[in-house]
Amino acid sequence: MKSQTNQKLKNWFETEQAIAIKNQHRFCLILRGDQSWAFEQLQSLFKDSKTCGIWIGQQSLFKTDQTYSFKQSKPLLGQETSRLIYNAHQGFDLNTLGRSTGCLTAGGIFILLLPLDFQNWNDPSIEQFLSFSNKKPQVTNYYLDYFEMILKHHKINIMSQHQDFNLVLKCLHPTPQKPTVEPRFKTIEQQQAVQQIYKTATGRANRPFILTAARGRGKTAALGLAIAQLLENTTKNIIISAPQKSAILVCFKYFKMDQTRITFIAPDQLTREKPATDILMVDEAAAIPLSLLKDWLNHYQRVIFSTTVEGYEGSGSGFNLRFKVFLKKHYKNYKEQHLQQPIRWGIHDPLEEWVNQALLLQPLVLKKPSLDALTYHKINRQQLSQNPAELGEFFGLLRSAHYRTKPNNLRQFLDAPDISLYGIKNQDNRW
Repeated sequence: MKSQTNQKLKNWFETEQAIAIKNQHRFCLILRGDQSWAFEQLQSLFKDSKTCGIWIGQQSLFKTDQTYSFKQSKPLLGQETSRLIYNAHQGFDLNTLGRSTGCLTAGGIFILLLPLDFQNWNDPSIEQFLSFSNKKPQVTNYYLDYFEMILKHHKINIMSQHQDFNLVLKCLHPTPQKPTVEPRFKTIEQQQAVQQIYKTATGRANRPFILTAARGRGKTAALGLAIAQLLENTTKNIIISAPQKSAILVCFKYFKMDQTRITFIAPDQLTREKPATDILMVDEAAAIPLSLLKDWLNHYQRVIFSTTVEGYEGSGSGFNLRFKVFLKKHYKNYKEQHLQQPIRWGIHDPLEEWVNQALLLQPLVLKKPSLDALTYHKINRQQLSQNPAELGEFFGLLRSAHYRTKPNNLRQFLDAPDISLYGIKNQDNRW
């Protein structure tokens, strides 16, 4: 019986992977049960492989894996892999879930190891939300209830320890024909972005450019491609800044490093020293305080900002709302572009759609609210967790209000014992 199940799992994996490659999608498998049982399934599935790729957890089954704990997952940004395993038995951290799944390329598999039952699970990652206290507080699992609901909605394949094998295959979708672009570019959008970056860097002063995108759209690669052109065709000096250098390693793949002309400087050092340069490029700008961005604009004449907008490293919502208002007022000739088409995977990728809803990464469309007939409410967090639309709206307001809002705040929002939620609704029943 065990050998039959192992063979069924292997057959499912090989067929599903072929479909995913054809669709240019990623696929997902959740192993629910004891950790030792899940390890047995992995050893059976990858017994002929030397590595599983990237492993999230304290210790991997395979010595050659790149291993990251959820407390040390920031270097995941900018990496790529075709296999990703997240051992949530050692902590289900939402920031790490977002960072890690963004590394997975088309045709790749994401395997999530979860306990069989959330109700009695003592999740190690919840400790980061607990206040200092002599008494052990009562922790709820409202987020995990929401997560269960999203799993069912997206029909994620789950292999359970105490159930018969019932994994199903996803549909084969026709791959859309890609328009013709120059060989060095992946999409027309990326080509246009590189052209605009080059124009901003060589054109008239004080006309900043903003490039935004969700993860996997080739935003950082566009910076690298533009830098390569600038190094080849001009004598200009360039400074690159970002909250984490590891997140922009992909940028350096596109040009030969010339330390006399291009320099990476961390945001705090850049603000403190303000070294001279012809061009300043800032990646992951939404994770940097707006006061610093404004200061750099005031000091440097040619500035390019790029940022993700889905909240892995801070919320792009506040960046879009407040920083763009500032630019429209003080730099009326600024340009902006948003990259829509994914590069690391295909359009309508099921893993991206599931993660976006699980972490509430979809942008909130804000409209000027009516201020008539306002009512004040104390929020029942359990009821809120069972209403995805209202939860998305409520949490979206927090993402829009503060630039450092991250996926972990959603877990804290619903389950931290020392938090109470209050809100104001208008006559349209909107928060």
